[in-house]
Amino acid sequence: MNTDIREGLSVLKKALVLSLTLMVFVFTGCSASTDGKGISGGTASLAGDNTESGTPGQPLNAGKDSVVIATAQEPTVFFCQDSSLSSNQAKDSPVLFQVYENLLWMDENGECQPWVATDYEMSEDGLEYIFTIRDDVYFQNGNLLTAEDVAFTFNLCKEKNPTLTTNLLINFDKAEVIDDTHVKFILTAPFAAFPAETSTRAGFLIDKSYYEEVGTAGYNEKPIGTGPYYFDSRVSGQEIVLKAYDKYWGGTAGIKSISIRPITNISTQFISLKSGNIDVVNMADIASCKQITDEDIATWLSAPSASRMVMILNDWPGLNVPTKDLNLRKAIQYAIYKEDILLGCVDGEGKILDIDVPSIYSGSPDPGTYPVIERDLDKAKEYLAKSSYNGESLKTICLSGTEQEKAAQIIQGQLMEAGITMEVVATDTGTYFAAQTAGAYDMNISVTSSSLNDVSSCNTQYRIQDTTGPIFEEADTLDALCAQANNEIDPEARKELISQVFTIVQDQAYSVPLYNGTSTMAYNKNLEGITLNPNNAWRVFYWRWK
Repeated sequence: MNTDIREGLSVLKKALVLSLTLMVFVFTGCSASTDGKGISGGTASLAGDNTESGTPGQPLNAGKDSVVIATAQEPTVFFCQDSSLSSNQAKDSPVLFQVYENLLWMDENGECQPWVATDYEMSEDGLEYIFTIRDDVYFQNGNLLTAEDVAFTFNLCKEKNPTLTTNLLINFDKAEVIDDTHVKFILTAPFAAFPAETSTRAGFLIDKSYYEEVGTAGYNEKPIGTGPYYFDSRVSGQEIVLKAYDKYWGGTAGIKSISIRPITNISTQFISLKSGNIDVVNMADIASCKQITDEDIATWLSAPSASRMVMILNDWPGLNVPTKDLNLRKAIQYAIYKEDILLGCVDGEGKILDIDVPSIYSGSPDPGTYPVIERDLDKAKEYLAKSSYNGESLKTICLSGTEQEKAAQIIQGQLMEAGITMEVVATDTGTYFAAQTAGAYDMNISVTSSSLNDVSSCNTQYRIQDTTGPIFEEADTLDALCAQANNEIDPEARKELISQVFTIVQDQAYSVPLYNGTSTMAYNKNLEGITLNPNNAWRVFYWRWK
């Protein structure tokens, strides 16, 4: 699946259940920490200080107040409310989450915390939410944030970026200003996880007056948010510089300057990290992280992410492909040994998936309420014997040079043991997505992620959406179940609907979920306060040099 276009909302876990039970959820007061701790008050586990030079007992980096961050992809889009700009959270988040803020913030445990909003109330019918906004939040141009800016942000996104709104702001109709510190969100139908949707990139709060002055292009050129860092400068292909905003409502940042530099070569990233030329590698290669030793000045941190790898088996109505045969799909399903794929692709760092929903997602169905398929080579051969498969090579598309290609090569060998021939077609991004959209494949190795972190992300996996995405024979049934789940307020009833979705998906072998990935960061061990949330979003504001 297209991992950028098809996204949903960040998830509200324990807080969501409480809000649905009480109909009113009030966050406890929360102000930004200035002691180097993360949102939940904890810090990353770090190795010892580097005290090779300087005053005895004094860390080498004492007094340092800047960081250099390496990214594999250069951030290029800094405004999310207009579809004329194609923002990608994985690529652009190192800038977006420093400059912008949301009503709620999803912490490293996947739970939403109060941020620009201090609390919210839900109406009894689930169709309205009233958020209370802080009265001391200023944009980086000095303008005070009010409810008018909040309402404008969400209404503009619906007008200018309807696809993002549909996928992230499910059932959102409009936002209305009540007074300077209260805004009402009106839904067309209930949606259990709506508050968490406000923490997605569709909810990056923008300055209404500034937007009306400069428009989309101007806002992207010089983004203005309420975050702790402002956009200082950019040299395309070389560096983006962010500077600490001295009037930030959350307090004083320990890191005053951030330099974000694109470094595509993994070896170069880690050589630069170990030599001290850079301080952080974002979305770091796990195999390279495991090569770090105690003698190095670097360490690394890994945390569960929202990304998952899935193999889609083509069952598009009207297409003449071998995988239209259910017995062949079942044979493939039982021939896969997921443990080898996890080990070969991410060195075992991650979690095997039974269904295409990470366990961190709110609304995830309970174990035992859906079928779990484990490798059984005898069953695979039995299903294959009942199929119409005649030995033709199954075309499997994936992105060249990625984990998908590694997975495809491992699966190729596993299927061969069952008597199934598979052709690995590793292509560039454009060719891959063109083939995916056209249904020009038998199998598709896909890495899917979601800003949503909620089971409603399966809307974009297993329901009909325009002319894109996998369309299955049972699409109408799946579509109806997903729609019911979207509108169901009761958490247990919602889980049951999602269980029905994945019972059909498993029984019809529409996909083979492989594993849930991780967010990984390598960094100088004298940095502290680093945490990662499931969407690999982090805030430099909490970092400090020892």
